[in-house]
Amino acid sequence: MGYLFSLLVVLLPFLGQIALPIGPPLLSQHISLGVLLLLPFIVVYLCDKWPVKGLSALRPVRLGGTALFAIILLAVSLFGGGLGGAFPSLLWAVLLPLLILSARGNFRVSSGMSAYGLFSLLFSAYLVVQTLYLWHYDVLLPDGFRSGSYIFAGTEIARFADTGVPTSLFLSPDGFSLYVLPALVFLLLWDRGGYRIFSFVSGLLITVAIGLTSSSIGIVLALLVWAVYLLLPIAYFIMHPVDASYRFLRSGAPRITLTAIAFVIGTTLISLYLIDGTAKELILPSFREVLSLSAVSEGFSAALKVLTEGDHLLLGVGFGELDAVLAALGSAPRLTLASELFLSVGLIGFSAFVLLLFGLLLRCRGKFGYVLTLLLILLCLITRPPMLPTFVFWFFLAHSVGKIEMPFRHYMRVDY
Repeated sequence: MGYLFSLLVVLLPFLGQIALPIGPPLLSQHISLGVLLLLPFIVVYLCDKWPVKGLSALRPVRLGGTALFAIILLAVSLFGGGLGGAFPSLLWAVLLPLLILSARGNFRVSSGMSAYGLFSLLFSAYLVVQTLYLWHYDVLLPDGFRSGSYIFAGTEIARFADTGVPTSLFLSPDGFSLYVLPALVFLLLWDRGGYRIFSFVSGLLITVAIGLTSSSIGIVLALLVWAVYLLLPIAYFIMHPVDASYRFLRSGAPRITLTAIAFVIGTTLISLYLIDGTAKELILPSFREVLSLSAVSEGFSAALKVLTEGDHLLLGVGFGELDAVLAALGSAPRLTLASELFLSVGLIGFSAFVLLLFGLLLRCRGKFGYVLTLLLILLCLITRPPMLPTFVFWFFLAHSVGKIEMPFRHYMRVDY
Protein backbone atom coordinates (compact mmCIF):
# COMPACT_ATOMS: atom_id res chain seq x y z
CA MET A 1 0.00 0.00 0.00
CA GLY A 2 2.88 2.34 0.79
CA TYR A 3 4.43 1.72 -2.62
CA LEU A 4 1.20 2.62 -4.40
CA PHE A 5 0.88 5.73 -2.25
CA SER A 6 4.45 6.74 -3.16
CA LEU A 7 3.68 6.23 -6.84
CA LEU A 8 0.58 8.41 -6.66
CA VAL A 9 2.48 11.16 -4.83
CA VAL A 10 5.22 11.41 -7.47
CA LEU A 11 2.57 11.44 -10.22
CA LEU A 12 0.47 14.14 -8.54
CA PRO A 13 1.42 17.03 -10.91
CA PHE A 14 0.71 14.81 -13.93
CA LEU A 15 -2.56 13.35 -12.62
CA GLY A 16 -3.51 16.80 -11.36
CA GLN A 17 -4.16 17.80 -14.98
CA ILE A 18 -6.87 15.17 -15.43
CA ALA A 19 -10.49 15.84 -14.60
CA LEU A 20 -12.70 13.28 -12.91
CA PRO A 21 -14.47 10.77 -15.16
CA ILE A 22 -17.68 11.57 -13.27
CA GLY A 23 -19.31 14.96 -12.93
CA PRO A 24 -20.49 15.89 -9.43
CA PRO A 25 -20.62 19.72 -9.36
CA LEU A 26 -18.25 20.30 -6.42
CA LEU A 27 -15.80 17.47 -7.10
CA SER A 28 -15.48 17.94 -10.85
CA GLN A 29 -14.64 21.63 -10.47
CA HIS A 30 -12.13 21.51 -7.62
CA ILE A 31 -10.74 17.98 -7.26
CA SER A 32 -8.61 16.39 -9.95
CA LEU A 33 -8.00 12.71 -10.51
CA GLY A 34 -4.63 12.98 -8.75
CA VAL A 35 -6.17 14.38 -5.56
CA LEU A 36 -9.08 11.93 -5.65
CA LEU A 37 -6.73 8.93 -5.80
CA LEU A 38 -4.65 10.26 -2.90
CA LEU A 39 -7.53 11.10 -0.56
CA PRO A 40 -8.27 7.49 0.59
CA PHE A 41 -4.61 6.95 1.47
CA ILE A 42 -4.43 10.26 3.35
CA VAL A 43 -7.57 9.44 5.35
CA VAL A 44 -6.36 5.93 6.25
CA TYR A 45 -2.87 7.09 7.24
CA LEU A 46 -4.20 10.02 9.28
CA CYS A 47 -6.54 7.73 11.20
CA ASP A 48 -3.52 5.62 12.07
CA LYS A 49 -1.63 8.71 13.30
CA TRP A 50 -4.42 10.27 15.37
CA PRO A 51 -2.87 11.24 18.72
CA VAL A 52 -4.05 9.25 21.73
CA LYS A 53 -3.76 12.36 23.93
CA GLY A 54 -6.11 14.34 21.71
CA LEU A 55 -5.65 17.45 19.59
CA SER A 56 -3.19 18.95 22.07
CA ALA A 57 -0.63 16.36 20.93
CA LEU A 58 -0.65 17.75 17.38
CA ARG A 59 2.14 20.26 16.91
CA PRO A 60 1.84 22.17 13.62
CA VAL A 61 5.34 23.61 13.79
CA ARG A 62 6.77 20.10 13.57
CA LEU A 63 5.17 19.85 10.14
CA GLY A 64 7.40 22.66 8.96
CA GLY A 65 4.70 25.18 9.78
CA THR A 66 2.43 23.92 6.98
CA ALA A 67 -0.56 23.25 9.23
CA LEU A 68 -0.11 26.61 10.94
CA PHE A 69 0.12 28.31 7.54
CA ALA A 70 -3.11 26.61 6.42
CA ILE A 71 -4.91 27.75 9.58
CA ILE A 72 -3.73 31.35 9.13
CA LEU A 73 -4.74 31.30 5.46
CA LEU A 74 -8.20 30.01 6.33
CA ALA A 75 -8.65 32.63 9.05
CA VAL A 76 -7.46 35.50 6.87
CA SER A 77 -9.69 34.38 4.00
CA LEU A 78 -12.69 34.10 6.32
CA PHE A 79 -12.31 37.52 7.96
CA GLY A 80 -10.93 39.23 4.87
CA GLY A 81 -12.53 38.65 1.51
CA GLY A 82 -14.59 35.61 2.54
CA LEU A 83 -14.34 32.02 1.35
CA GLY A 84 -16.28 32.55 -1.86
CA GLY A 85 -14.12 31.51 -4.80
CA ALA A 86 -11.24 30.63 -2.49
CA PHE A 87 -11.92 26.90 -2.30
CA PRO A 88 -9.35 25.71 -4.93
CA SER A 89 -6.45 27.59 -3.32
CA LEU A 90 -7.44 26.75 0.24
CA LEU A 91 -7.88 23.11 -0.73
CA TRP A 92 -4.18 22.87 -1.57
CA ALA A 93 -3.18 24.83 1.53
CA VAL A 94 -5.02 22.27 3.66
CA LEU A 95 -3.92 19.28 1.59
CA LEU A 96 -0.21 20.11 1.97
CA PRO A 97 0.11 19.50 5.76
CA LEU A 98 -2.22 16.50 5.53
CA LEU A 99 -0.07 14.98 2.80
CA ILE A 100 3.16 15.61 4.73
CA LEU A 101 1.74 14.11 7.92
CA SER A 102 0.26 11.05 6.20
CA ALA A 103 3.50 10.43 4.27
CA ARG A 104 5.56 9.99 7.44
CA GLY A 105 6.61 6.36 7.53
CA ASN A 106 4.48 5.58 4.46
CA PHE A 107 6.27 7.33 1.60
CA ARG A 108 8.95 4.94 0.33
CA VAL A 109 11.75 7.33 -0.56
CA SER A 110 13.96 4.86 -2.42
CA SER A 111 11.27 3.30 -4.61
CA GLY A 112 9.25 6.51 -4.87
CA MET A 113 12.14 8.65 -6.07
CA SER A 114 13.35 5.87 -8.39
CA ALA A 115 9.88 5.75 -9.94
CA TYR A 116 9.82 9.55 -10.16
CA GLY A 117 13.18 9.60 -11.94
CA LEU A 118 11.99 6.89 -14.33
CA PHE A 119 8.77 8.74 -15.15
CA SER A 120 10.72 11.96 -15.72
CA LEU A 121 13.04 10.15 -18.14
CA LEU A 122 10.11 8.56 -19.98
CA PHE A 123 8.27 11.88 -20.27
CA SER A 124 11.50 13.54 -21.48
CA ALA A 125 12.22 10.80 -24.01
CA TYR A 126 8.68 11.06 -25.37
CA LEU A 127 9.08 14.82 -25.73
CA VAL A 128 12.28 14.31 -27.73
CA VAL A 129 10.43 11.81 -29.96
CA GLN A 130 7.60 14.31 -30.39
CA THR A 131 10.09 16.94 -31.52
CA LEU A 132 11.87 14.61 -33.97
CA TYR A 133 8.59 13.53 -35.54
CA LEU A 134 7.55 17.17 -35.86
CA TRP A 135 10.83 18.17 -37.46
CA HIS A 136 11.20 15.29 -39.90
CA TYR A 137 7.65 14.11 -40.58
CA ASP A 138 5.55 17.16 -39.65
CA VAL A 139 3.47 14.85 -37.45
CA LEU A 140 2.05 15.85 -34.05
CA LEU A 141 2.21 12.86 -31.76
CA PRO A 142 -0.70 12.84 -29.25
CA ASP A 143 -0.37 14.38 -25.80
CA GLY A 144 -3.14 12.24 -24.35
CA PHE A 145 -5.74 15.04 -24.19
CA ARG A 146 -7.76 14.54 -27.34
CA SER A 147 -10.90 15.79 -25.60
CA GLY A 148 -11.22 18.92 -23.48
CA SER A 149 -13.40 17.01 -21.04
CA TYR A 150 -10.30 15.27 -19.67
CA ILE A 151 -8.60 18.55 -18.77
CA PHE A 152 -8.94 19.64 -15.15
CA ALA A 153 -10.45 23.08 -14.61
CA GLY A 154 -7.94 25.74 -13.67
CA THR A 155 -4.90 24.38 -15.51
CA GLU A 156 -3.06 26.63 -17.91
CA ILE A 157 -3.26 25.12 -21.38
CA ALA A 158 -0.69 25.69 -24.14
CA ARG A 159 -0.95 22.29 -25.80
CA PHE A 160 1.42 20.75 -28.32
CA ALA A 161 -1.50 20.23 -30.70
CA ASP A 162 -2.41 23.93 -30.49
CA THR A 163 1.00 25.62 -30.45
CA GLY A 164 3.44 23.16 -32.03
CA VAL A 165 5.67 23.43 -28.93
CA PRO A 166 6.34 19.95 -27.47
CA THR A 167 4.94 19.36 -23.99
CA SER A 168 5.17 15.53 -23.69
CA LEU A 169 2.04 14.41 -21.80
CA PHE A 170 1.59 17.75 -20.06
CA LEU A 171 -0.66 20.65 -20.93
CA SER A 172 2.02 23.34 -21.15
CA PRO A 173 5.79 23.59 -21.60
CA ASP A 174 6.13 25.08 -18.11
CA GLY A 175 4.03 22.25 -16.67
CA PHE A 176 6.44 19.68 -18.10
CA SER A 177 9.57 21.59 -17.10
CA LEU A 178 8.45 22.17 -13.53
CA TYR A 179 7.60 18.49 -13.13
CA VAL A 180 10.97 17.12 -14.27
CA LEU A 181 13.19 19.81 -12.68
CA PRO A 182 13.18 18.22 -9.19
CA ALA A 183 14.16 14.95 -10.90
CA LEU A 184 17.13 16.77 -12.46
CA VAL A 185 18.11 18.06 -9.01
CA PHE A 186 17.74 14.56 -7.58
CA LEU A 187 19.80 12.88 -10.30
CA LEU A 188 22.64 15.39 -10.18
CA LEU A 189 22.81 16.43 -6.53
CA TRP A 190 21.56 13.55 -4.39
CA ASP A 191 24.43 12.43 -2.15
CA ARG A 192 27.41 11.44 -4.32
CA GLY A 193 25.49 9.57 -7.02
CA GLY A 194 25.22 12.54 -9.35
CA TYR A 195 28.67 12.02 -10.84
CA ARG A 196 27.93 8.54 -12.15
CA ILE A 197 27.40 7.92 -15.85
CA PHE A 198 23.70 7.06 -15.56
CA SER A 199 22.86 10.16 -13.53
CA PHE A 200 24.89 12.40 -15.83
CA VAL A 201 23.32 11.05 -19.04
CA SER A 202 19.84 11.08 -17.53
CA GLY A 203 20.33 14.69 -16.46
CA LEU A 204 21.42 15.58 -19.98
CA LEU A 205 18.32 13.97 -21.47
CA ILE A 206 16.00 15.87 -19.13
CA THR A 207 17.86 19.13 -19.82
CA VAL A 208 17.63 18.63 -23.59
CA ALA A 209 13.89 17.98 -23.27
CA ILE A 210 13.46 21.16 -21.21
CA GLY A 211 15.38 23.10 -23.84
CA LEU A 212 13.17 21.76 -26.64
CA THR A 213 10.07 23.14 -24.90
CA SER A 214 11.54 26.67 -25.01
CA SER A 215 10.23 27.14 -21.47
CA SER A 216 12.11 30.16 -20.15
CA ILE A 217 11.62 29.29 -16.50
CA GLY A 218 12.61 25.67 -17.15
CA ILE A 219 15.77 26.62 -19.06
CA VAL A 220 16.92 29.12 -16.43
CA LEU A 221 16.35 26.81 -13.47
CA ALA A 222 17.96 23.85 -15.27
CA LEU A 223 21.07 25.91 -16.00
CA LEU A 224 21.24 26.99 -12.36
CA VAL A 225 21.12 23.32 -11.30
CA TRP A 226 23.95 22.46 -13.69
CA ALA A 227 25.95 25.42 -12.40
CA VAL A 228 25.69 24.07 -8.83
CA TYR A 229 26.56 20.58 -10.12
CA LEU A 230 29.76 21.87 -11.78
CA LEU A 231 30.79 24.27 -9.02
CA LEU A 232 30.61 21.76 -6.16
CA PRO A 233 33.65 19.67 -7.30
CA ILE A 234 35.62 22.88 -7.82
CA ALA A 235 34.72 24.05 -4.31
CA TYR A 236 35.63 20.65 -2.88
CA PHE A 237 38.99 20.71 -4.69
CA ILE A 238 39.76 24.17 -3.29
CA MET A 239 38.91 23.02 0.23
CA HIS A 240 40.52 19.55 0.02
CA PRO A 241 42.97 19.50 -2.93
CA VAL A 242 44.85 16.38 -1.85
CA ASP A 243 41.76 14.29 -1.14
CA ALA A 244 40.03 15.51 -4.33
CA SER A 245 43.03 14.59 -6.47
CA TYR A 246 43.31 11.19 -4.80
CA ARG A 247 39.60 10.43 -5.33
CA PHE A 248 39.75 11.48 -8.97
CA LEU A 249 42.89 9.49 -9.78
CA ARG A 250 41.46 6.43 -8.03
CA SER A 251 38.18 6.61 -9.97
CA GLY A 252 39.56 4.46 -12.82
CA ALA A 253 40.75 5.07 -16.35
CA PRO A 254 37.28 4.91 -18.01
CA ARG A 255 35.83 7.58 -15.74
CA ILE A 256 38.91 9.80 -16.04
CA THR A 257 38.76 9.48 -19.83
CA LEU A 258 35.04 10.25 -19.99
CA THR A 259 35.49 13.22 -17.68
CA ALA A 260 38.24 14.63 -19.88
CA ILE A 261 36.19 14.08 -23.04
CA ALA A 262 33.10 15.69 -21.49
CA PHE A 263 35.19 18.65 -20.35
CA VAL A 264 36.67 19.17 -23.82
CA ILE A 265 33.28 18.85 -25.55
CA GLY A 266 31.59 21.11 -23.00
CA THR A 267 34.16 23.90 -23.15
CA THR A 268 34.25 23.68 -26.99
CA LEU A 269 30.47 23.96 -27.33
CA ILE A 270 30.27 26.80 -24.82
CA SER A 271 33.04 28.67 -26.65
CA LEU A 272 31.37 28.18 -30.04
CA TYR A 273 27.96 29.25 -28.74
CA LEU A 274 29.50 32.37 -27.23
CA ILE A 275 31.42 33.21 -30.41
CA ASP A 276 28.60 32.72 -32.94
CA GLY A 277 25.96 34.36 -30.73
CA THR A 278 23.84 31.25 -30.17
CA ALA A 279 23.98 31.65 -26.40
CA LYS A 280 22.95 35.27 -26.72
CA GLU A 281 19.95 34.36 -28.89
CA LEU A 282 18.74 31.30 -26.97
CA ILE A 283 19.84 31.63 -23.34
CA LEU A 284 20.11 35.32 -22.49
CA PRO A 285 16.49 36.15 -23.47
CA SER A 286 15.28 33.46 -21.08
CA PHE A 287 17.36 34.91 -18.24
CA ARG A 288 16.13 38.44 -19.01
CA GLU A 289 12.51 37.30 -19.10
CA VAL A 290 12.67 35.26 -15.93
CA LEU A 291 15.00 37.31 -13.75
CA SER A 292 13.74 40.78 -14.72
CA LEU A 293 13.53 42.81 -11.51
CA SER A 294 10.96 45.18 -13.01
CA ALA A 295 8.65 42.27 -13.79
CA VAL A 296 9.06 40.92 -10.26
CA SER A 297 8.39 44.29 -8.60
CA GLU A 298 5.46 45.13 -10.89
CA GLY A 299 3.07 42.71 -9.20
CA PHE A 300 4.07 43.78 -5.67
CA SER A 301 3.73 47.47 -6.56
CA ALA A 302 0.25 46.94 -8.00
CA ALA A 303 -0.79 44.78 -5.04
CA LEU A 304 0.49 47.31 -2.49
CA LYS A 305 -1.37 50.13 -4.26
CA VAL A 306 -4.65 48.20 -4.25
CA LEU A 307 -4.30 47.12 -0.63
CA THR A 308 -3.42 50.55 0.74
CA GLU A 309 -6.10 52.41 -1.24
CA GLY A 310 -8.81 49.94 -0.23
CA ASP A 311 -7.71 49.58 3.41
CA HIS A 312 -7.04 45.85 2.89
CA LEU A 313 -3.37 45.83 3.81
CA LEU A 314 -3.63 43.34 6.67
CA LEU A 315 -6.18 40.83 5.32
CA GLY A 316 -6.04 41.38 1.56
CA VAL A 317 -8.91 41.43 -0.93
CA GLY A 318 -9.62 37.70 -0.68
CA PHE A 319 -9.10 34.93 -3.22
CA GLY A 320 -12.68 35.21 -4.43
CA GLU A 321 -12.33 38.91 -5.28
CA LEU A 322 -8.99 38.62 -7.06
CA ASP A 323 -10.38 38.48 -10.61
CA ALA A 324 -12.68 41.44 -10.01
CA VAL A 325 -9.84 43.52 -8.56
CA LEU A 326 -7.55 42.73 -11.50
CA ALA A 327 -10.33 43.58 -13.97
CA ALA A 328 -10.87 46.92 -12.25
CA LEU A 329 -7.20 47.81 -12.71
CA GLY A 330 -7.62 47.89 -16.48
CA SER A 331 -4.17 46.76 -17.56
CA ALA A 332 -3.52 43.67 -15.46
CA PRO A 333 -0.04 43.67 -13.87
CA ARG A 334 2.25 40.68 -14.09
CA LEU A 335 1.57 38.78 -10.88
CA THR A 336 3.83 36.10 -9.51
CA LEU A 337 2.72 33.51 -6.99
CA ALA A 338 4.13 35.63 -4.15
CA SER A 339 2.55 38.92 -5.29
CA GLU A 340 -0.78 37.22 -6.02
CA LEU A 341 -0.79 35.75 -2.53
CA PHE A 342 0.10 39.16 -1.07
CA LEU A 343 -2.83 40.76 -2.90
CA SER A 344 -5.22 37.99 -1.88
CA VAL A 345 -4.45 37.55 1.84
CA GLY A 346 -2.61 40.73 2.72
CA LEU A 347 0.33 41.26 5.00
CA ILE A 348 -0.67 38.64 7.59
CA GLY A 349 -1.12 35.78 5.15
CA PHE A 350 1.96 36.75 3.13
CA SER A 351 4.10 36.91 6.27
CA ALA A 352 2.96 33.40 7.16
CA PHE A 353 3.96 32.27 3.65
CA VAL A 354 7.42 33.83 4.00
CA LEU A 355 7.92 32.11 7.35
CA LEU A 356 6.76 28.84 5.80
CA LEU A 357 9.42 28.96 3.08
CA PHE A 358 12.08 30.19 5.52
CA GLY A 359 11.27 27.31 7.85
CA LEU A 360 11.57 24.88 4.95
CA LEU A 361 15.01 26.26 4.14
CA LEU A 362 16.16 25.87 7.75
CA ARG A 363 14.97 22.27 7.73
CA CYS A 364 17.17 21.27 4.79
CA ARG A 365 20.21 19.07 5.33
CA GLY A 366 21.86 18.38 2.00
CA LYS A 367 22.35 19.57 -1.56
CA PHE A 368 19.04 18.30 -2.91
CA GLY A 369 16.92 19.95 -0.23
CA TYR A 370 18.81 23.25 -0.25
CA VAL A 371 18.80 23.64 -4.02
CA LEU A 372 15.18 22.58 -4.45
CA THR A 373 14.03 24.96 -1.70
CA LEU A 374 15.98 27.88 -3.14
CA LEU A 375 14.56 27.15 -6.59
CA LEU A 376 11.07 27.00 -5.08
CA ILE A 377 11.54 30.40 -3.44
CA LEU A 378 12.84 31.80 -6.74
CA LEU A 379 9.90 30.22 -8.55
CA CYS A 380 7.40 31.89 -6.23
CA LEU A 381 9.07 35.29 -6.74
CA ILE A 382 9.34 35.26 -10.53
CA THR A 383 6.40 33.29 -11.90
CA ARG A 384 3.00 31.71 -11.30
CA PRO A 385 3.30 27.90 -11.42
CA PRO A 386 0.87 26.52 -14.01
CA MET A 387 -0.72 24.25 -11.40
CA LEU A 388 -0.93 24.42 -7.62
CA PRO A 389 0.08 20.72 -7.49
CA THR A 390 3.50 21.87 -8.73
CA PHE A 391 4.10 23.96 -5.60
CA VAL A 392 2.74 21.22 -3.33
CA PHE A 393 4.92 18.62 -5.05
CA TRP A 394 8.13 20.67 -4.80
CA PHE A 395 7.44 21.55 -1.17
CA PHE A 396 6.72 17.93 -0.30
CA LEU A 397 9.96 16.69 -1.89
CA ALA A 398 12.09 19.33 -0.16
CA HIS A 399 10.36 18.74 3.19
CA SER A 400 9.96 14.95 3.27
CA VAL A 401 12.68 13.64 0.96
CA GLY A 402 15.36 16.24 1.59
CA LYS A 403 15.50 15.51 5.32
CA ILE A 404 17.02 12.05 4.84
CA GLU A 405 19.83 12.87 2.43
CA MET A 406 23.50 13.20 3.31
CA PRO A 407 24.12 16.45 5.22
CA PHE A 408 25.90 19.08 3.17
CA ARG A 409 28.65 19.56 5.76
CA HIS A 410 29.32 15.81 5.67
CA TYR A 411 29.47 15.86 1.86
CA MET A 412 31.93 18.78 1.87
CA ARG A 413 33.79 17.37 4.91
CA VAL A 414 33.33 20.58 6.89
CA ASP A 415 33.37 20.37 10.68
CA TYR A 416 31.46 23.06 12.54
